[in-house]
Amino acid sequence: MTDRTAGDGRGRARNAALTDLAAWAERKLPTLIEEVCAVARDRIDLYQTDDIVPHDDLHRSVALNLQFIVSGLADPDHTPDLTAPSETGRRRAHQRAPLPEVLRCYRLGCAMLWDMLLDHARGSARPAVLDALIDASSTLWRLSDEHALALTEAYRAATAEILASQQRRRSALVGALFTGQVVVDSGAWEVGKLLGLPLDTRLMVVAAETAGLAEESLVGVEHHLAEIGVVSAWQLTPTLQAGVITLREEQLDAILAVLRESAGARTGVSPSYSSLAETPRALHLPGARSPNSRRARPRCTCSAPARSPR
Repeated sequence: MTDRTAGDGRGRARNAALTDLAAWAERKLPTLIEEVCAVARDRIDLYQTDDIVPHDDLHRSVALNLQFIVSGLADPDHTPDLTAPSETGRRRAHQRAPLPEVLRCYRLGCAMLWDMLLDHARGSARPAVLDALIDASSTLWRLSDEHALALTEAYRAATAEILASQQRRRSALVGALFTGQVVVDSGAWEVGKLLGLPLDTRLMVVAAETAGLAEESLVGVEHHLAEIGVVSAWQLTPTLQAGVITLREEQLDAILAVLRESAGARTGVSPSYSSLAETPRALHLPGARSPNSRRARPRCTCSAPARSPR
C-alpha cells in the first residue's frame, strides 16, 4: 500500500467518523438544549425570570443556535444560514436584554456542545473519532464566531433603530410643548411625563442657533446636563436647537456652566417658569427668542434667568 493510498484511507475514515459524530450530536441535541437552558437560568441573571426573556423564548433561541453549529459540522463546506442568530439579536435588542449577557448565554451553549463532543470522542473505541473532532474544531469555532458576529451586528442595528425612533418621538413631543398643540385628551403634563420631565420643579427654555443647516450647536447637551442630574428634552429644526430644562435653584449655576461650555453658536435662555403649559410663551420671551433675531447676542447669552411671575 502506498503512502497516498494510506492517506486516502485515513481521510475517508475521518470523514466517516465526523459524519457519525455530527449524527450522534444531532440525536443528543434535545438533551443538550435542556441542559444549556438550565445552566443559563442558574448562572445568568437575565434568564432567571420571565421578565425580559421568557423561558420558552430562551429555549427556542438555544435550540436554533445549537442546531446552527451542529448542521455546520455535518457539512463544513456549506455556506451557513445566519438567519437564526440575526433573528435572536434583533429580538433581544427589542427586549432590552443586555448584549454581554446574551453573548454569554451563546458562548455557554458552544462550550457545553464542545465538551459533549469531546467527552464522546475520548470515550469512543475508534481513534478516528477524536482525530475527526480535532480536525473539525476550526470549523466549530469559525461557526461560533460567525454566529456571534451576526447576532451582535443585528442587535446593534436594531438598537440603533430603536434609539432613532425614540429620539424622533421625543423631538415630536418637545415640538408639541413648544407649539402648545398637545395631543387630544393629553395635557402638557402628560407630554412631560412621556419625556421624563419631573413635575415638581421649575423649568426654562434654551434656544440656540444651529451651527449649520439642521446641525446641533449644543452638541451632547442632553447628556452633559444628565451628568449633573438635570433632565432635559430637545428639538432640532433646520435653524434652531431648543430644549426644555428642569431647574432647581441649587443647579442653576451648573446648568449655565454646561450651556456656556457646550454653546457653538448664539444661545439664549428664558426666565424660569412653573408649568409646562407655559412653554410656548417661554420660547418667545426675550431671553429665549430665536438667535437669528436682532436681540440675540453672539455666542451664549446664558445668565441667571429671571423668574416669571408666579
